[in-house]
Amino acid sequence: MSLSKEQYETLDKFIADKTPCTDDSLAISNNDLINGKQIYDEMKANMVDGEAEYTIFGEDGMGYTCYALYRPANSEKIYLIVVWIQGLRMWMEIKDNTWF
Repeated sequence: MSLSKEQYETLDKFIADKTPCTDDSLAISNNDLINGKQIYDEMKANMVDGEAEYTIFGEDGMGYTCYALYRPANSEKIYLIVVWIQGLRMWMEIKDNTWF
C-alpha cells in the first residue's frame, strides 16, 4: 500500500513519540499471523533503499482494528502498527519472523 509523504511522516513521528506496546496487548488471529509472517519475509527480502513500505496484514472481526507492517525509508527495521478506527494506537518493532 502506498502512502503519502505526510502519512509516512506521521508514522515516523508516532513511533518516535510513543512507547512500544507489548505482545500481550495484541489479539491477532492465527490466520492473520500466518499472513503477517509471509508479508514480513517479503519485506525483508525485497528492501529497496529510499522506499518506505506499509502493508496491512490483518484486522479484527468487526473491522475496527487493523494490523500492518511498516518499514521506513532507508531503514532495515520493520514495525507492527495497530490502527483502531483510522487512528494510530500502538506499535512495536518486529526483529525477526519468529514473532509470528
